[in-house]
Amino acid sequence: MYCKSHQQGTQVLLAVCDEDLLGKTFTNKNGLKLVVSPHFYKGERLTPEQATEKLKIAQNANLAGEESVSLALSLHLLDPKNILYFGDAPHALIVHL
Repeated sequence: MYCKSHQQGTQVLLAVCDEDLLGKTFTNKNGLKLVVSPHFYKGERLTPEQATEKLKIAQNANLAGEESVSLALSLHLLDPKNILYFGDAPHALIVHL
């Protein structure tokens, strides 16, 4: 999976996506699009164990793909009811206010 940090002031957003989704666009049943842009998501290539360490300390996260979303679920960082589907591609946001 790929992981990239985006910093705006003191806030950090961790973008995590499955490798096979990078560069693809998905549309949900309402016509909304999920663009898995390399500019936004392609950072370090990490193992699930490495991504786990980053997700545990992330202030906010943007997750795309089955592996990435499942990892956040297994860490209890995400409620399954907050997952959106764009075709077969799950997407979720983790925001700490």
